[in-house]
Amino acid sequence: MPCSTTYEKTRLCYETYRNLARAVPHVRRLDLEVAMRPLIVWIIVGWVVFVVFIVAALRWYAKGRDEDDLMSEAHMVQLEAEDITLDAAPPEIYRPNWDEYFLLIAQAVASRGECTRSQVGAVIVRDKRIISTGYNGVAAGDPSCLDGICPRARNNVPRGVPYEGDGACVATHAEDNAIHDAMRRQIAVFGSTIYLTKEPCEKCVSLLAALEMTAVFLPKSRHG
Repeated sequence: MPCSTTYEKTRLCYETYRNLARAVPHVRRLDLEVAMRPLIVWIIVGWVVFVVFIVAALRWYAKGRDEDDLMSEAHMVQLEAEDITLDAAPPEIYRPNWDEYFLLIAQAVASRGECTRSQVGAVIVRDKRIISTGYNGVAAGDPSCLDGICPRARNNVPRGVPYEGDGACVATHAEDNAIHDAMRRQIAVFGSTIYLTKEPCEKCVSLLAALEMTAVFLPKSRHG
C-alpha cells in the first residue's frame, strides 16, 4: 500500500513492512518444505528398492553356490563309483559267433512249433542278415498236432521213420515254411544258409540241395 508523508501513515507503513519482513522467511521455509517432500519420498523409495535388490542378489548368489556344491558332491560320488568299477575286475562277457548267434535265434523260432513230438525252428541268412524264419506247423486256420490229429503220435511211430503211410506228417516242416515265406515276399534264397534246430529229413535235404542252400543244425536228433 502507498505511504503518505504524515507521521501516522509513515509509522503504519513501517509496521506493515516490518510484519511482512518477519513473515517472508516463514513463507519461504514453508515453500521449501513443500518442494522437498517429493524429493524425500523418491530418496526413500530409491533406498528401499536398492535394499530389496541387494537382498535378492545375495539370495540368488547363495542359491547358486548351493547348487554348485550339490553338483560337485554328485560329481564326486559319480567319480568314486567309476573308480570302484575300474578297480574291480571286469566281468567275463561271452559273445557267440555268427553260427551260434543264428542257431540261438532258431531255437527261439522253434518255440512256435505246433508239433507235440518235436518243435523245430529255421532261420535263413544271407550275408549275416536274416531274410526269413519258419517253424513246423500247419497252414493258418487248419487243425494241428496240438489238436490231437498227428498220425505219427497216434500210431506211436518211432523217430526217424519215413513220413509215409502211418508215419505221415500233417505239418509242414520248418525248412519248407521258411523257404516259402521268403518266396512269398519275393526274396531269393538260392545259395543262402539255413540254420536249423534239428537235422533235416530226407525230403528237406533234397529241397535244400536243389536250392544250393547250406544247412547248419544242432546235432541233437532227427525230426520226429
